[in-house]
Amino acid sequence: MAETAPQPVPLEQGDSHDPRPWLKAFAAGVGSPLELRFLRLFQEHGFNPQTQVPMAPADGAPPISIADFAVPDRNLAIYVDGAAFHVGARLRRDRIIRNRLREVPRHWTVVELRAPDLAHGAALVQELASR
Repeated sequence: MAETAPQPVPLEQGDSHDPRPWLKAFAAGVGSPLELRFLRLFQEHGFNPQTQVPMAPADGAPPISIADFAVPDRNLAIYVDGAAFHVGARLRRDRIIRNRLREVPRHWTVVELRAPDLAHGAALVQELASR
């Protein structure tokens, strides 16, 4: 191996380690590039939920989760789930947490969004805004 020079290999999907999309998302107050795409969609259609909202099962209780977006006065919590991170134990954990938020006395409406939901555009935003 030491006798031959390294050969460049084309990148495959998911190989990029470019931090810029993540830094843009963090600067906008969200936790991922996918969340930033949803934020931009929401803003484009005049829907302005809070970002990165601690979610507690009861007033005064410690948070059990951070919602990606929320409208607390309407008990609406929105989670954006990327396929790469939302599998196995993480998926089971998130289901338990989100079901708990749905069942507490405050009865949060929990909406889970994924990348394909972006294609619904204005219709998605209108549905969220009317909840």
